[in-house]
Parts: sequence; C-alpha cells; structure tokens
Amino acid sequence: MSKIIDAMGQCCPIPVLMAKEAIADGEAFFTIDVDNQTSVENLKRLAASQGFSAVVREGEGRFSLDFLKLGQTAQPGEAPVPTPLPAAGGYAVFVGRDIIG
Repeated sequence: MSKIIDAMGQCCPIPVLMAKEAIADGEAFFTIDVDNQTSVENLKRLAASQGFSAVVREGEGRFSLDFLKLGQTAQPGEAPVPTPLPAAGGYAVFVGRDIIG
C-alpha cells in the first residue's frame, strides 16, 4: 500500500517539504492530501522537477495528489496512475525554468 501524507490545513511550503521528505526516503509512489490550490500547484511543480508524475483528484474541499516515479507502476491495490507514453516518432522538450544551467 502506498504512503498517504496528510497535509490538510498546512500552508506552503509545509506540504512541499513533506513531499520532499517522502521522495528523500525513497518512496516511488505516495499520496499527499492538501486543502488549497496553491499547494496543488507547488506540488505539481515539485513532482515534475523530481521525475514524478502527479495526478490530482479533487472533492469536498480536498485535493489528493498521487505521486508516481516515472518508469514505475503502482502495486496491486494502489490507486491507478497513468504511465506517460513515449512520444510517437518525435520528441518533446519541457523547460521548467526561465533559465538553463
């Protein structure tokens, strides 16, 4: 079963720090629950910068972000997370910052 991190009621940067700790502990799949859109956007940026996909589920004042290390698959009984498909016949470049280097 995946790790579930409860960051409800926490303002940024606390949810990001909690997710970073899970990543540093070697978690390849985990869910973090937050209650504000700012945390969602910051967590999505963290996921992209650390080689994770982040799928957001929203309901009843709660956002749940499922983090999955790219190249991994969820174990049986865990929430399904789509695995990115390779580009068909081409490539894509994603730049997450204003500068390179």
